[in-house]
Amino acid sequence: MLKNYILIAWRNFVKHRSFSLINIIGFALAMASCFLIIFHIRSEMSYETFYPNYENIYRVHVPEWAKSSPPMAQALKDFFPEITTVARFNEFGNGAILSYNDYQTIVRGSFMADSTVFDLFDYKFVEGSAENSLRAPYSAVMTESLAHRCLDPVKLSERPYR
Repeated sequence: MLKNYILIAWRNFVKHRSFSLINIIGFALAMASCFLIIFHIRSEMSYETFYPNYENIYRVHVPEWAKSSPPMAQALKDFFPEITTVARFNEFGNGAILSYNDYQTIVRGSFMADSTVFDLFDYKFVEGSAENSLRAPYSAVMTESLAHRCLDPVKLSERPYR
């Protein structure tokens, strides 16, 4: 029975080639579109799911990257009473200069952030606390690996960017 169905389908395909090609191309485009939409939604829903309460964290951005003007944070908070915490980030372009006593180094991949960033994201502190972090100007929070790289007792001549 299945052999007959395949034979009839083949005869119709050969008899009506243009109609059959239009149907096959349309079906292939529809399937490709569905898969692309599914993969896009799956990708968008997978960002930063390791934070507690990640369902309520939103990102405001323009199409190129996540950026906004500085007054936008307060305007969003004033205009939308549902917003409880706003945090702003800004990446240092060529890196930030970290100074400690007589030692200076350039730290690449660093960000400027508001002090409210620790109200929004749950980071574990090895030393210090989230309540006292980033309250004063020119203060910094660093990862444990960066602290070991910059602040361990090593000869200053062996360190880069002296």
